Amino acid sequence: MMKKKQSIIALVLAAIVTVLLGWTMIKGWGPTGTGSMKNINLGLDLSGGVSITYQAVKDNPTDEEMSDTRYKLEQRAQQYSEEAQVYLQGDNRITIEIPGATDATTILEETHLTMAVLSESSAKPVFHQTDQR
Repeated sequence: MMKKKQSIIALVLAAIVTVLLGWTMIKGWGPTGTGSMKNINLGLDLSGGVSITYQAVKDNPTDEEMSDTRYKLEQRAQQYSEEAQVYLQGDNRITIEIPGATDATTILEETHLTMAVLSESSAKPVFHQTDQR
């Protein structure tokens, strides 16, 4: 009789936990729905998107040049998605990742415009595209 009672209690507790997890997954908790599926931001690998890597043409760009260029590209990328990431790779590369973006051609044109503005003072562009996914 005791084991049957414990089994029933365990079953009821498991059902309660399952319902609470289901509720959290669907609706979440609180006014913002913390923990719900709708608040999960998928990355570039799951949602698709655009990834562009630029490499400096200049042999030894300064940290200031790279940082300034990264910031300006980040401002451009934010127009497409608040989840866009722009980061430095090594000493002479900048990568732009925009999850969910579908029009790579427009993004390339817009970021090339930024790059052209940044390189007006020199005869050749400061960066060129090395990779696009």
